[in-house]
Amino acid sequence: MSGAPMDIARIAREALMLDGSGLRTERVPGATLYVRDGAAYGAEIPYVCVIGAFDGLHLGHRALIDAARAECEARSLPLALVTFVPDPSEVLSKRNPRHLSSDDDRVRSLSLVDPDLIIAFDFTWDFSRNSYETFTLDILGSIVKPVSIHVGEDFTFGADGAGSPSDISRLGISHGFTAHGHALVRKDGDAISSTRIRRLLEEGDLDEVRALLGRCHMMRASITSGRQGDLFTFDGRSCMPASGDYACIIAIDGFATPCIVRFDSASCSAAVVAPETFPHHDATCSVIFIRLLSDSDDSFSRMWVEQDKIQLEIGEVGA
Repeated sequence: MSGAPMDIARIAREALMLDGSGLRTERVPGATLYVRDGAAYGAEIPYVCVIGAFDGLHLGHRALIDAARAECEARSLPLALVTFVPDPSEVLSKRNPRHLSSDDDRVRSLSLVDPDLIIAFDFTWDFSRNSYETFTLDILGSIVKPVSIHVGEDFTFGADGAGSPSDISRLGISHGFTAHGHALVRKDGDAISSTRIRRLLEEGDLDEVRALLGRCHMMRASITSGRQGDLFTFDGRSCMPASGDYACIIAIDGFATPCIVRFDSASCSAAVVAPETFPHHDATCSVIFIRLLSDSDDSFSRMWVEQDKIQLEIGEVGA
C-alpha cells in the first residue's frame, strides 16, 4: 500500500466512516431509529427490510443490502436496515463476542449505504425470548410494515433461533409479505462472513481482511501516557489482531498520523514504537491497521513514519 499523503487521507476516511451518519436519531419503545430526512415510518408504511447483526459490514452484507435496494427501486419502496444493540452474541453467549466493530460503528457503517431508516432494537435476554412471529408481526410491525424481508441464508432469529428464512417465507405467505434468504457471497471458494474475517484478523492477514471488509480494519482505543511511553488500550470484547508490530494510522483530535505500534493481543493493548514522540493528551483515539510488519519491512517502516500527519476534513475520529 502506498504511503502517499492522499492515500492516507482516503484510507483514514474509509476506515473511520467519516461519510457516515447524517441521519436524525429518534427513540421509540425498545429501539433507536436513525431516519433519513424526508423519510417517514409507522405501522402502515410499507418498507423493504434487511435484517442482520452486520458486524463489520463486510462485502457479503453489502451484497445483501444491494439486492434489497434493487427491489426498493423496482417497487418504489423505502429501505429499512434492521439490527440489534448490543450484538446478540454478547447477550446469548458466554464466550467473548470478538466484535469487528463497536455498536456505534456498526450503526455508522450502516448509514454509509444510504438507507431510509435504520432500526436498532435494544437486545436483551427478555427480547430474545420473543418468537420470530412476534418479532416480525408485532415488534418490527409496530415500526414499519414489512412488505419484503431480506436475510442471509444462514440467518436465524426469534427464541432459540427458531426462525429460518424458510419459516419467514411461510409466515409471509399468511401475512402478505415476501421473504428472501440470499446465498452467501463467496471469495476464493469460501463464504464471506464475519467469522472468516475474525480468523484472518487473528492470523494477521490484513490484506485479506481489507479485501473482505472493503476498507482497512479500525479499532477504537483509549490512549494514556506512562513512564514507558504511550499505551493504547482496546475493548476486550473486540476481535484482536495477531500480536506483532503494525504500520498503523492513529486518528486523534482531527489528525491522522502514520505510526508503528507494537500490539499485544493477550493484554488488548499496544504501544507506539515509532515515531519516538507522539504528542497528545490522554484521550480516546482510533487505530487503523495497515500492515503487519516483518524484519524485511525495515525500508517500508522507515518510509511510513517519515510521512507527516494530515488533517482530516470532517468527523469525530476519537470516540
